[in-house]
Amino acid sequence: VDPTNPRMDRRQELIDAAAQVFYKKGYADTTLQDIANIMNFTKPAIYYYASSKEALFLEFYEQVVNGAIKSAKAVLEAEHCSRTIFTMLVESHIRILLDNVQANSVFDVAQGSLSSETQNRMSDLADQYTEIFKKVYEQGVKDGLLANENSGLVVNLILGACNSAHRWYDPSGKLGASEFAHTIVRVFTLGIYPRE
Repeated sequence: VDPTNPRMDRRQELIDAAAQVFYKKGYADTTLQDIANIMNFTKPAIYYYASSKEALFLEFYEQVVNGAIKSAKAVLEAEHCSRTIFTMLVESHIRILLDNVQANSVFDVAQGSLSSETQNRMSDLADQYTEIFKKVYEQGVKDGLLANENSGLVVNLILGACNSAHRWYDPSGKLGASEFAHTIVRVFTLGIYPRE
């Protein structure tokens, strides 16, 4: 948010408000009027900031995924072997998911109600994010530190499993976010057989 730009500040407030309504009512059942109400806007006034609820949804999605991409790129700067970097990427992914539980719940159910253009944009961003994991995995294979398996299959399997965490993980339960992330990574990297 830029404090020197009140319009941008207000737009961010609008995106945050839209995210709340999407989570409470579901994307399909949310209207621009619902979002206007929570912001105390008239419906005509909301069009000054957004052309549609889909535009707000896409900007919300872009903020979350671009944040994830930025975090993943930061992990790449660490001076560790490729296997450790891959593990760190998965841990980072899980923490981002847990920090954005409501957002991922919305993303999970909204896609069937979105235009093909928005779905394509979301897919492009997701592919950029996934590509970071694939390249690190492939480097791990070259280094002899990760199993010689199809990188796309491995990465999509791991991320796909992690992406469902918002449906069942209880942040108030016995496992804290950090321990939860470590457990997921251990299971995927070391398996479930007893360790000697």
